[in-house]
Amino acid sequence: MSTNMVMTGNRSLGAVDPSEADRFSSRLTMSPRKWELYRDEPCFKVACCRLLAEVGPAVVDSLQRYAILAVKPEGWIDGVFPRVAAFLPRHGFEIVGMFRSRLTPIMIREIWRYQWNIAPVERIELSELLLSLGPLYGFLLRDTAPVDGTPASVRLARLKGPAMPARQRPGQLRRELGAPCRLVTYVHIPDEPADIIRDLSVMLDRAEMVRLLARTLDGPPAPLRIDPARLSDVARVDDSLPAGGPVGAPGDSLWRRALLMKAAFAAHLPADHLPADHGDGGGAVRLPRDLWTAMLDLCADVSELPTPGEKRVEPLADIRPEPPDELRPEPLAGSRPETGAASPRQDGGES
Repeated sequence: MSTNMVMTGNRSLGAVDPSEADRFSSRLTMSPRKWELYRDEPCFKVACCRLLAEVGPAVVDSLQRYAILAVKPEGWIDGVFPRVAAFLPRHGFEIVGMFRSRLTPIMIREIWRYQWNIAPVERIELSELLLSLGPLYGFLLRDTAPVDGTPASVRLARLKGPAMPARQRPGQLRRELGAPCRLVTYVHIPDEPADIIRDLSVMLDRAEMVRLLARTLDGPPAPLRIDPARLSDVARVDDSLPAGGPVGAPGDSLWRRALLMKAAFAAHLPADHLPADHGDGGGAVRLPRDLWTAMLDLCADVSELPTPGEKRVEPLADIRPEPPDELRPEPLAGSRPETGAASPRQDGGES
């Protein structure tokens, strides 16, 4: 067990006053608005207290040098991991840790709570279906080319690119992955250290979250080599399967097509509509190619639905213009910058 797993000195491992996390807010997010939302969430509140009590305040600084990237189920279906693995070292990131999470609908809604407040119901239905197709594999990334004052997570979030293909630029990750629409984006990247804590506190057991983030204090870890062929539990297209069930006609309403799509997918999922939680490939989802193609077509159509209103928390990659360099975390002794509270232009993209 790492000596960084518990605090040293005379401090006990008893509960930490949740307000203590406020001292570190400007190192965890550049947005006071985001902090006010997150600090009152039970899951985030407990996660912060556990980290501070069991790892110590030094984890706030160590998180500046690490990021998280998760490949979502549709990313494994479309085989994007080799392109992810090639992109990361070109931009100064290396994989040093790995975790697995099976997302339930409640977990999915919690992670995207502050983005889906303006999402059409058809997008929510299809997003939940996509994210329930298999395990999500996440990777702890070390920043090997840090930029002074910019957390590694912020640097990677800006490299990710917007969810909307029309706004993606050459060299951005989603452009290189060929993400076809805002529903099918293949990867999830928490924007800031606060988002890392929040998302991992939903995806993982708290003890596992603490163990993973405590590794950021252990010195430069050895890079991991990931062989996607060994991940037998992820969803795949199986060309030997017969055609999928009826998924509606182009003239049908998007709502009807979404419900028919869910019914067609149910034939390839266990009875509870969630893949069995086996790490050895048991219960892994296998889909007919025509059904997966129809799903991508429907996602593209649903992506065109308008998204009026303002997301409660806007992903960095979807903010126009891109945040200037001066929007960086203040030092611990400073106050939180007010610029993060500005309301950016919205495009309804996913985080």
